[in-house]
Amino acid sequence: MSAAASEPDPRAAAASAPGVHRLRTRATPEQALAALGELVEAWGGEWKAASGELVVPLQAGVRHGRSRGHARAVQQIVGSELVLEMQEAEWALDRSAVLMLVLAGASGIAGVLWPFYPPLATFVPIGLVLGASVWLVILSRLRNKGIAELLAELETELASE
Repeated sequence: MSAAASEPDPRAAAASAPGVHRLRTRATPEQALAALGELVEAWGGEWKAASGELVVPLQAGVRHGRSRGHARAVQQIVGSELVLEMQEAEWALDRSAVLMLVLAGASGIAGVLWPFYPPLATFVPIGLVLGASVWLVILSRLRNKGIAELLAELETELASE
């Protein structure tokens, strides 16, 4: 095993680890916090304007979760800087999607191996139907929504005002 293979992937750690995220904008601090609150609520999250606490729903493929933290806006010379301090992230696996993927993979293997073991030929049509079903139901609808996507959408919204 090489040394590079034993090191954790820094991108995976950054995607799932809580941290501090910043967005500089030309909007006033009040406008930035108001737009953030509206966007968090539009995403299905929770926003408490008085304390600056927020809960943002997250999606990463077949995983979903929530990230909790605080938001504040700091006045800058031109505009403001929005600072999101995310303290914790909770993740859960969509078990039904994983089960469908495993079943489709297992039945897809039958489609590959049936020439070598003819009794598997009866499972080939099931593998085709399950493979197409999994593609339509799960794989085509996978989304990634995190803090970076939230800030990108917020930046676009604030720039259009």
